[in-house]
Amino acid sequence: MSDIDRTKQKILIASRVLYAPNGITDVQEGFSGHVSLRLPGGGSYVVVGHTHVEGRSTLGDVGYGDLVVVDMETGARLEGSQPLLGENVIHTGVYRARKDVNSVIHVHPFWCTVWSPVETPTLGLPVFFAGRS
Repeated sequence: MSDIDRTKQKILIASRVLYAPNGITDVQEGFSGHVSLRLPGGGSYVVVGHTHVEGRSTLGDVGYGDLVVVDMETGARLEGSQPLLGENVIHTGVYRARKDVNSVIHVHPFWCTVWSPVETPTLGLPVFFAGRS
């Protein structure tokens, strides 16, 4: 399995864990969030493309065909057919500013606030809360 396939697999697993059948993200369908992972070499990352259509969730329904590879410097799509999310600037900005960060998860959940003070890795990824206190 290639690095990009492993990366995509990790994103799909993390997305489903965050979504969960009980609605762990507690948001409206279609606006649940998205996960990205930096690819080895650091020049690009993989993230879900724009899939906001009725009946779909960017966490619960994301598949391999929904994922895109993004150039770290330009923020442009390198691979994949889905349009980029507007929130792509969050992922690109974090990766540019923090070379030590290998994953960005942008969600609107209740439970991330609960997990954040624990500072325990989830699926091998650190979780932190950057919202208002």
